[in-house]
Amino acid sequence: MSEESYQIFVADSGSQWLGPCYLAEDTPFGLRVEQTADQILNDFVLPFVGTGADVLVFRIDAGNQFLCYDTSVGEPVTDIQPRLECEYGLTPRRAGGGEYVSFANALGWWRLAENFRLFKKHSFDPWAVIIEAAHHKGLQVFFEIQLNQADTAIHYMDGTGLPISRFVLDHPEYLLGYDCHRTDLTPAIEGYRAIYQAPAPDGDTHSKPETAFCKRLDFGRDEVRQYRLAVIEELCQRYHLDGLQINFCSDPHFFKRGGVDVGREQMTQFLDEVKKITDRIGERRSRPIRSLARFFAHRGLAKLRDEVGLDVVDWIGKGVVDILVPVASCTTNEHAPRVKECVDVARDSDCQVLGGISDVMSDQYSQIRPSTEMLQATNQLYRQAGVSGLHIWWPRERLGARDFQRPQDFSLLADLKSAAVSARFDKHYLLGEQLPISLKEHDVRVMQLFVGDDVADLCVEKAILVMGLRHFTQKDRVTFSLNGAKISWDDFIEPDFPSIWYKVGRLEALLNTYELRAGSNEIALRVDRHIPDPDGMTLPVDDPRRPDDLMLTNMELIITYKREG
Repeated sequence: MSEESYQIFVADSGSQWLGPCYLAEDTPFGLRVEQTADQILNDFVLPFVGTGADVLVFRIDAGNQFLCYDTSVGEPVTDIQPRLECEYGLTPRRAGGGEYVSFANALGWWRLAENFRLFKKHSFDPWAVIIEAAHHKGLQVFFEIQLNQADTAIHYMDGTGLPISRFVLDHPEYLLGYDCHRTDLTPAIEGYRAIYQAPAPDGDTHSKPETAFCKRLDFGRDEVRQYRLAVIEELCQRYHLDGLQINFCSDPHFFKRGGVDVGREQMTQFLDEVKKITDRIGERRSRPIRSLARFFAHRGLAKLRDEVGLDVVDWIGKGVVDILVPVASCTTNEHAPRVKECVDVARDSDCQVLGGISDVMSDQYSQIRPSTEMLQATNQLYRQAGVSGLHIWWPRERLGARDFQRPQDFSLLADLKSAAVSARFDKHYLLGEQLPISLKEHDVRVMQLFVGDDVADLCVEKAILVMGLRHFTQKDRVTFSLNGAKISWDDFIEPDFPSIWYKVGRLEALLNTYELRAGSNEIALRVDRHIPDPDGMTLPVDDPRRPDDLMLTNMELIITYKREG
């Protein structure tokens, strides 16, 4: 696949609006809008010119159904502001000093609302400016709607305590409530998932996900689907978009218990209505509007269909979406077959499949912050699976809480886009879902490690297999093999960094002389003998530190290429 046809989509988090106000009141009137436009373009568009990015994706909503433009069919984000000032006691200081606020997250939301209040006051539409500039620079623009998110930090204090729009406050029957069809699809701990499910309108503060009140909309109701369709039609009519992204990831609960079977047909019909809107307006404008669906794919399409109500196979067969973005881990190795499943289903259709990765923030599945080498490993696996590009969640935040451990490097986009650069880039693969595993004497375990590199055709300097084998000592006898070939203990090396090799159980084997294949590789472990450390055996039987068994905690593959010159 040529670099031109391998598309890079860069998705914005929408957090810039939570930072400084773009349209300052103390600027001379004649310069306000001009300076604001320049600042917005410097933040939203110009950094991506010449980086390899093809499409910019901007989130157009905030929290649950608040819209970041002057909408006539939905609820504008500016409606949050008076509530913040009256109910949270927000008192921003206009001249110097900080702002006082009684709720930690309210200030950012006030700034978001203040930005769009000032835009409206000065008849300035930032989205029109962004789209025009992006098109002038050869970039396409998609708008994102997070279809059913319910994690807004700002709550109404009129007795409901709900972080929700007036649309729902006027119609509480539109919420899933206690009848939500709950799934474990969201890749996060239970405590995190529970945060946004309480309290209920009646004051119930259940904290368990399986019992708490769910504040997400019920897409089994025609009124809810029509409300979202009205917003989508308004967006497509108002702005010269190239595409619309429907984000099903935040949050993946759409139907009540017992309603998923009918619901999946209703959701397919909903996407068909979206497609009709985008096709009709795009044809009238002589500029196509493509529809993109982003969804969790880490548990497979069958689970997504049966337990969530999103029938991706049916979407492809009926042609209701143009682009699919299956979202899985961008650090752990087991994600590759899930993405390939989507590619295989869409192979004979006009539907495009992108691989989804995330830069800067921690991976939501493994909680590991991906290195550049991990992102390139994922990119290579997705290329091998047959994707036509990457969808990169790229949170370009201007907040104090931003992670500065690795400054954002826009050259990464060009490196990901280039097949030649990606092929020769150092890689870091690691297993996640298959570990940890407990190993007793005489146990044999086989793990699958997927590799995107065509190692045989490239100049590899080192290929190192890293294993964390807790409770391993020099008295133990363990056999490791790669694709049926026993790895000699002569090929095990001491780690580059200082460590007590056997005490920490970190083993590193040099694989340069072994057959490492592009695609699936089998790594087998056989425990011939394990002699527990006598000191550890004095611990209580239920103590996880007892060395009764070996414990394989991690497995990684690090590939380093020779540098030219």
